[in-house]
Amino acid sequence: MQPWQWKRFTCSLWVLGEDSAINGKEWAACADPQSEIPAGAEGVVVGGDLGYTRDCSAFVAAWRNPEGLIILDDPVILEPPGDGTSIDVEDMVAVCQEFAERYPGCAFAFDEQYGGQQLLQRLEREIPQSEHIAYPQIPTRLCGAAMGFAELVSTRKLRHPDHPGLTDHVLAAAARFVGERWRFVKARGSGKWIDACVAAAIAAELADEAQPSASVYEDRFLTT
Repeated sequence: MQPWQWKRFTCSLWVLGEDSAINGKEWAACADPQSEIPAGAEGVVVGGDLGYTRDCSAFVAAWRNPEGLIILDDPVILEPPGDGTSIDVEDMVAVCQEFAERYPGCAFAFDEQYGGQQLLQRLEREIPQSEHIAYPQIPTRLCGAAMGFAELVSTRKLRHPDHPGLTDHVLAAAARFVGERWRFVKARGSGKWIDACVAAAIAAELADEAQPSASVYEDRFLTT
């Protein structure tokens, strides 16, 4: 249990996660640069968190391997120019096309707001073989994704490539409670980006759901 979790759940103190919502040691324990998503793998989900002038647009692919581990690919993080102009949508499309070439039939998941619907519609036309998922970034969905992501990390059921950009975004993410649940937010007073963390959480959630769970017979090793 992390310090902010102990304060919240044990001491009933309503606090923001002053430390990272994801424990740094647990995240480091999940690092495996040798673990990768095979080219052409089925069931790959590319989660996206779209930003334009102040936040990044981040894309992270996730895949559940035959052993049940969630494998993350190197993220693609498009940083805003910093001069008041926006990240070019053409760059976002190019990123998605590269993912589609590596993982034909992969799914793309973005929020429909903030240009996400237009991007999904364009991908439907230009990459019709892929699946296109509208993922509303409402508190209930984001809480589920964040808490599920944290559980994958704490139980070491996730592997990541130890990419410094992804690590920076993950460890910059704090927690904001929505009732008894929580989601990822920027730490109070911090200008650090967390977009790749959000994208990874969305991708991991959907990749985990995309694979059918083992039957009761398989769980009990009763199949031949």
